[in-house]
Amino acid sequence: RWVVASIMGEPRYADGVPTEPLPSHPPELVVDAQLHALQANDIATVFAFAAPKNKAATGPLSRFAEMLQAPAYSVLLEHSYAERIRDVQ
Repeated sequence: RWVVASIMGEPRYADGVPTEPLPSHPPELVVDAQLHALQANDIATVFAFAAPKNKAATGPLSRFAEMLQAPAYSVLLEHSYAERIRDVQ
């Protein structure tokens, strides 16, 4: 379970956040990428970084987009501030 309180400051990674998932990305980078994509209202990138089982349950992209635009999740889109409060060790 992830709890996100806020994200701030300079990117933790030299190249910023990735726009496509790779198996070599550490979990923190994936979360940062998803938060960045949510802030940018980039639903396609959020979906691209979703876990395979999540994609199977919430996809295709059009259905995932509808879910994110529903009141329960729309607060995540274009958010002004987010902070990860825990790194995986």
